[in-house]
Amino acid sequence: MSISPPDRTAGRPVHLPVDRRSPACPRRREGLLTLSRAFDLLGPPGAGPIIALLGHGPSDSAQLRDHLRGISDVELALRLQDLITAGLVKRIPATDASHGGRYTLDEAGKALVIPLASLLVWAEDHL
Repeated sequence: MSISPPDRTAGRPVHLPVDRRSPACPRRREGLLTLSRAFDLLGPPGAGPIIALLGHGPSDSAQLRDHLRGISDVELALRLQDLITAGLVKRIPATDASHGGRYTLDEAGKALVIPLASLLVWAEDHL
């Protein structure tokens, strides 16, 4: 009969030595993929500025279009739909027949306003 030494790691998480600076680190890869998804969502023309504008309060598509230069009605509609699908923006239905509805930030969109403001400060300083 053989007696094994007691397991001193029982009940404790096992931490493997990982160089977090390495691109091979799973946590870093996951972070880079998440960042890529964020840029994919905010990269198309108008997406970031729409979030920034809606950070000042609800707007209809005409008000948004007036503030966005060089974006067509079709592009604006596509960006709004992308942002709605992503859960950043929500549409408030019109209460009367003369108005097409308004757009406002959802909770995730509101959480994006401060990082976008920081990016704006960086862009003003460096671009």
